[in-house]
Amino acid sequence: MRGKRRLHDVLARQWIVFALVLLAGFAAMTVLTAYMLEDRLIDDRLRDVGRQQGLHSPGPLPPGFMLVARRQADDALRERTAGQPLGAIREFRLPDGRYLHVLAMRDGRGAESLLVHDATAHLAVNPALVRAWPWLLLIATALALVAWALAHRFVARVSGQARELVARFSEAEGPHDLHALADAQGIFEFSELARLNAKVWESRRAVLDRERETLAFLAHELRTPLQSARTSLALLDALPERVEHAAWQRLHRAVGRLARASHALLWLGDGQAAPPRPCKPLRLLGTLVEELAPLATAKGQTLRMPSGPDIDWPMPGEVAETILNNLLLNAIQHGDRGEIRIEVHGTTLGIDNPLPDRPAPSGFGVGRQLAERLVERFGGTLRQRALPGHRLRVEVDVGPGGTVPAQPERNAAGDGLASSRPGGVRN
Repeated sequence: MRGKRRLHDVLARQWIVFALVLLAGFAAMTVLTAYMLEDRLIDDRLRDVGRQQGLHSPGPLPPGFMLVARRQADDALRERTAGQPLGAIREFRLPDGRYLHVLAMRDGRGAESLLVHDATAHLAVNPALVRAWPWLLLIATALALVAWALAHRFVARVSGQARELVARFSEAEGPHDLHALADAQGIFEFSELARLNAKVWESRRAVLDRERETLAFLAHELRTPLQSARTSLALLDALPERVEHAAWQRLHRAVGRLARASHALLWLGDGQAAPPRPCKPLRLLGTLVEELAPLATAKGQTLRMPSGPDIDWPMPGEVAETILNNLLLNAIQHGDRGEIRIEVHGTTLGIDNPLPDRPAPSGFGVGRQLAERLVERFGGTLRQRALPGHRLRVEVDVGPGGTVPAQPERNAAGDGLASSRPGGVRN
């Protein structure tokens, strides 16, 4: 996938950043410790000299030391040591660049004095850093390269295990394989990941089993009343006094829809229906277009049928009729005024319709999902895409099982149905 980073690279970068931060922290601690040791040595030296000068007969001051009465100190020194208690040490840098350590004390006569030590020449850390920074930069670069190599070496094992885990996921044939994989993992997180995937797989199987049982139950329960309705209609059709009426035709169509629903339930369920025989989808579409024409007329739509030869779909006619009925009904109900085009390219059948400016929030609903599952049940795919001119196209591709006849033949559904009025059929 584009834009995705590999686990190996992510972990390696994190380890490198961690090593560099750790190195910077140790370097800062080292420099800080050097400063503290340097100050401590200077302060200890200052206190030793202060103890000697506090005696009744002090010796001479070492070089770099100066003892002045607090009252006689210059303004800069007196300002910096104002409020400094006896025995305390202050350190500061004067405007002229000198770095002083000052001890407030009493001299041998008991007068308050300031023992001043000019430590400028004794500062070793700053000059050492100035001289050593190129070497320190070189060492830091070398350590960064070592950290990079070690990081890739350390994370290679973890990333390899993660890749192997993903590969084992794709090769698993069931939840039991994932449970075995979880037990074999030495890393807790990887083990939990495999176990959770196994639980999801088991839950999915349980849901599908319940769905299959429900569909089988519905198909079984529909079979008896549907057969009774068919028999009753056949007996009524055989009566000599039967009267042709629109309601009578609607009753026939309703029974036909129930039959389609029953077959769809069988195929969505356990698939124990009879082996499929190829069907002619355009012939079925012709019947559906004639049935749905009044609904299209009410919405100001025109249905356009293809004029080429019919094709073969590797599925029962009842299932294909259920798929086409749902797609065509969705195009009418959720489409805008205008032309609904039905086109065939190879074994792919497409239905595109104009979209309204404000489409319904419900979208295609259950009908499209039902059609998609039925198409997938027979190895095909159902997809939709936007077209120029604010139109939507839904395509059914039945895959290699579909065939196109070598010799063109006029599809029966198109004969006698040509019309240019809204709700009619155009060839």
